[in-house]
Amino acid sequence: MANLIYSNAKARLLGGDSLLLSNTLKVALVDSGYTPNSAHTSFDSDAGSYEISGTNYAAGGVTVTNKSVALDGTTAKFDGDDAVWSNATFTGARWALLYHAAAGDNFLLCAYDLGGDKQVTNGTFTVQWSSTGILRNG
Repeated sequence: MANLIYSNAKARLLGGDSLLLSNTLKVALVDSGYTPNSAHTSFDSDAGSYEISGTNYAAGGVTVTNKSVALDGTTAKFDGDDAVWSNATFTGARWALLYHAAAGDNFLLCAYDLGGDKQVTNGTFTVQWSSTGILRNG
C-alpha cells in the first residue's frame, strides 16, 4: 500500500479521471535526495532529477501491466503486476514512484518507501505490491 498519495492525484481521481485503467502508469525509482511531499504534482519537475540510473534501468521506469480495479465488500482496490527490472545493476533506490506517463502530463500518483537505499548487482529488482493492492480506499 502506498506510503503517500499525492493530493493532485486524489483530486483527479475524485473528479472522475479514469486514468488508472485506461492510461499508461509507470514506476520509477528515485534516490534519497527526493523527499515525498503531498503537494508535488509532476514526476518531471518534482522528482525526475532524483531518478537513479544503471544497467537495465531505463529512464522513466517500467510500465505497470495487467491493471485492475476490484470491489471487495466496501473496499475498492487498484492492483497491477509488480514492477520488475531484470539483469539490472544499480544503487541508491530509495523510493518507488507511481506516476501517469503521458507527454506533458507526467503527474505523480503515489510514493512507496523501499525501507532504505536498495541496490542490485546483475540481478532482478522487484517492487512487490502489497497483497491489499497498489491503492485501496480502506
